Amino acid sequence: MRKLVTLVAMVATAMSLMADTETVGDYTWTYRINGDTAEIYNNGYATISPEPTGEVTIPSTLGGKPVTSVGRYAFYFCSQRTSIVIPDSVTNIGEYAFGWCIGLTNVTIPDSVTSIGGLHSTVAAVLRT
Repeated sequence: MRKLVTLVAMVATAMSLMADTETVGDYTWTYRINGDTAEIYNNGYATISPEPTGEVTIPSTLGGKPVTSVGRYAFYFCSQRTSIVIPDSVTNIGEYAFGWCIGLTNVTIPDSVTSIGGLHSTVAAVLRT
């Protein structure tokens, strides 16, 4: 019985970390639910598709949950985006979330963000201006 309980707990944990997608406006976003919140998630493929150009606004909810985190490497190599607007629901930006976003010239980060992981030098330069 103990092994069954452990297995059920492991499956439940794995399912809560699985990526899902939702289309908001013109884009399909990859995210995962963690408890009562959602995280923009890079599952090794596209975080957002099709690859947008210009300004992108991250949705404030996905899967019916508030987006509170932009995960590690979420927008890595986003070469066509010039501007990203982060909603007030976000409190955490993971490591290198915008790494190698060479076209990025503006990131709007709300006061709600209390934690930002390591930044690629390209984005650090944008944030300093």
